[in-house]
Amino acid sequence: MNNGARLNMRTAFAVTLSAILTDMAIKTVITRYFSDVRFMLIKNVLGFKLNINKSQMGLNNELANFGIQISDKANIILNIVVIIAVAWFLYDMNRKEYQGKVFFVCSCMFTAGAMCSLLDKFIWGGSPDYIYLFHRYIIDLKDIYLYGSIIIGIIIYIRNSIIKRMDRKIEQE
Repeated sequence: MNNGARLNMRTAFAVTLSAILTDMAIKTVITRYFSDVRFMLIKNVLGFKLNINKSQMGLNNELANFGIQISDKANIILNIVVIIAVAWFLYDMNRKEYQGKVFFVCSCMFTAGAMCSLLDKFIWGGSPDYIYLFHRYIIDLKDIYLYGSIIIGIIIYIRNSIIKRMDRKIEQE
């Protein structure tokens, strides 16, 4: 591993760990001191309401859509395997074919979100969600990490693929 790869691995670890610690610190403060607080910042759009979501177990919900039921322990093991595989894929993709700093941060944020999801299950027995949206959804910072990184990562990957194709066409002419 060269110095650049080591630096990137250190940077990835630092960014990921910082995101995890931020998420866990916020959840600790909210569950300890603000568990009974509820309010709306923007009427019918954005508010605060703590809900420990014990019914969702990540991949278990997706598998249930196909009629597959697995135990919580098996689900946690499966989640760990998927996190390791996706984190390695994203890191490797950045190492082999540099996608840019934003994609690198997205990779770290996705990994942090997935790790936070697992930690939620161990620490709180479910996900302490607290951001209330549209009187329908309750999410937390981990969800923003996950969904934001997926959306931004896909956009960057598609943009870079298009640019590479255009560069190849120009080279061929």
